[in-house]
Amino acid sequence: MRINLPKTYFENRLYNHIRILQIGAGGTGSALVPLLARLISSEREITFDYLIVDGDRVTVSNIVRQNFIKTDIGKPKAEVLTQRYGSAFGVNLSCIPEYYNEETAEKVKLTAFDIVIGCVDNNKARAFISTQLSKIDSYNRALYIDSGNELIGGQTFIQGLLKDSYLGTNLIEEHPEIANLDNKAERSCTANLANGTQRLTTNQTAAVFLFNVIDQYIHRVNIPYYEINWTTSNSVSKKLLDDWIKSKGKPAQV
Repeated sequence: MRINLPKTYFENRLYNHIRILQIGAGGTGSALVPLLARLISSEREITFDYLIVDGDRVTVSNIVRQNFIKTDIGKPKAEVLTQRYGSAFGVNLSCIPEYYNEETAEKVKLTAFDIVIGCVDNNKARAFISTQLSKIDSYNRALYIDSGNELIGGQTFIQGLLKDSYLGTNLIEEHPEIANLDNKAERSCTANLANGTQRLTTNQTAAVFLFNVIDQYIHRVNIPYYEINWTTSNSVSKKLLDDWIKSKGKPAQV
């Protein structure tokens, strides 16, 4: 019996210096920072620039589910994480304590980064990041790893350039519901946790999946999937790039 193994994966164009941008420092983002900081500090042949962008300040309700303590209340989340983990692990960690929007995008050029991580808590921000990346020339476009949380699970989505110079999947094309920017308010993860509809482990699990993808990409481990759907009950399903190519036909070559 012949077994057809996945052969399509994201092209790794990283060298000995990697520039990482993380947008969002809330539930998932604050859990991811210590993981990435530890990874960066352990590398001997690669140097990193790691920038966090988030305009939120720590509130009392954040202490329940985010990676902050009582003495952080009132301080910018991005600054707290930068100072704490940059110092603890001796890594080049910096921040811009502002929301990522049209104005911030003028200062934080996505072309300056190799990996962009989306840890925002609303679909409007996710759509904005994905749209900004799609405007960039393919060869200058960062690998984008997006995290979206639900009540007891979530989604990790990867978009970027595939091997053989083919454009890969796009978050908005695959999930057009994300771009449905109506005026309906999205309830925060903190509110969901408070009323018992979200598990405390949701953001922690999301951070681990993001971390695993980043670790694989940095270390040139082939990633044959573009989406992971997971739950806090340990169920996991992956969508393979090979299957996506078959369903779409041969993707456009750059």
